[in-house]
Amino acid sequence: MYKAPDILTADEIRAWDRFTIEENGCTSLTLMNQAAEVLANQWESHQFAGKKVLVACGKGGNGGDGLAMGRILAQRGYSISIWLCEMPNQHSDTALQLQQVNGQSQMNIIPADRLPIPGEFDTLIDALRGNGTSRPADGPLKEQIDWINQSGLPVVSIDLPSGMPGNTPFTCEWPIIRARQTLCLDPIKLNLLLPESAPYRGKVHRISFGLSPRFRAVQTLATLNRASDLAAQLPDRPRFMHKGTAGHALLIAGSAKYPGAAWLCAEACTRAGVGRTTLSSTQNVWNNPPAHLSEVIKHLNGTDTPSVFPSAQPHQAVAIGPGIGTASPTASAMGQFLKNANKNYARLILDADALNLLSKHPKWKDRVPAGSILTPHPMEFDRLTGLHSNSWERLSTLKQLASERGWVVVLKNAFTFTGTENGELFLTARGNTALARGGSGDVLAGLMAAISARGASAAATARIASWLLGRAAECAANQHSEEGILLSDILKQLPVAFANLRNDSGSAEFFGYF
Repeated sequence: MYKAPDILTADEIRAWDRFTIEENGCTSLTLMNQAAEVLANQWESHQFAGKKVLVACGKGGNGGDGLAMGRILAQRGYSISIWLCEMPNQHSDTALQLQQVNGQSQMNIIPADRLPIPGEFDTLIDALRGNGTSRPADGPLKEQIDWINQSGLPVVSIDLPSGMPGNTPFTCEWPIIRARQTLCLDPIKLNLLLPESAPYRGKVHRISFGLSPRFRAVQTLATLNRASDLAAQLPDRPRFMHKGTAGHALLIAGSAKYPGAAWLCAEACTRAGVGRTTLSSTQNVWNNPPAHLSEVIKHLNGTDTPSVFPSAQPHQAVAIGPGIGTASPTASAMGQFLKNANKNYARLILDADALNLLSKHPKWKDRVPAGSILTPHPMEFDRLTGLHSNSWERLSTLKQLASERGWVVVLKNAFTFTGTENGELFLTARGNTALARGGSGDVLAGLMAAISARGASAAATARIASWLLGRAAECAANQHSEEGILLSDILKQLPVAFANLRNDSGSAEFFGYF
């Protein structure tokens, strides 16, 4: 099975192209034609609207891809018009592609100084600019992008919506194509994974076109979490293990206002292979324990809000935060608990209200031991570290915070990034919008407590748990729909997710689209 590549810089992507060309003994033009063939196949397999297609081509490699793709589609019976928005540099691969197009009598060439008539076409292929974009479009290019956005034609962009850089910051003021679909050639570009791309990217299709699997990048922007890599880091289950050797996890979760958070966290923990699970929660939570969680060990920590945290010492991992609130008694209990945190061997997993309390008491950060795992979503992250104006700033702070403190920090979003104590950044590409509901983080915290208690490292715990949660959501969506799924449906799919992880089945990272 072909593995999706990591997230690379523009220089590394070019190096990968060169490596493939040298390994195969081919030319860059051959590789461009190879990519165009796969792009055309993708176009036909998804039956994009209509047979009359306008291809807007720039002067660079992206324009060359568009010219070659248009030529192939014309040979397959499509009515193709090329809007030649810029003349390519002489002797470039794009110039050679243009020569081949000029030899095709069935293709129409529209010069840059003439505007196409939108009503004559069913759809538009955007091949103006690719991964090399580094500044806002201006001059004729800006005018062409504006025209495309105002044309009313459905747009399919090659690699990236033109005007969007691959991995550097941009703002909503940049002129950028608003595509309905993006056919992204391997590897996936970082900006397509960030919320800032949402108005422009449409549905993204990952296009593998034969780059060498033997290429090894010198530097990656983020390493993709893959099932095969993670399975090797998941603790084994030897035949003669017993509850005493399978780990003991402590969950400090739930309150009168959020009883469900405790039970979601507890069920996730018990479904993740841990030997024993102790839930420390309030009397209101324990008044109605779910019948199917009878194995959970009870600890009472208050009436309405948690006010007395148990000792961490008998446990291998302690997850604190889901639904506990931020009332004064809870804050006092957490502050006291953290005073002794460095004396314990249990790994701490701080989530939700534990992070909010940490934000309200910044000096407590010094009490959080190295090796702890923090699991903020963007708002919690900004409360903890200060406001950020965009995702690139947030990712930079993520790496800095993790490496300076020796923590593992999991920044939860549609695509989850994990920063490690070694300064590495890992990407979890699993999951869907079924996880965009309250309680998903509670499930993740429970998974982490179990996996950590079983003996996984902090980084492995965070990476494995986020992968499992995303995969379980995908399995649930296969049976229901992303809208109609309950977290209980996702929890029931955790055994399937574990099987997929261990067997590396049903687990191609980045499905055909995302």
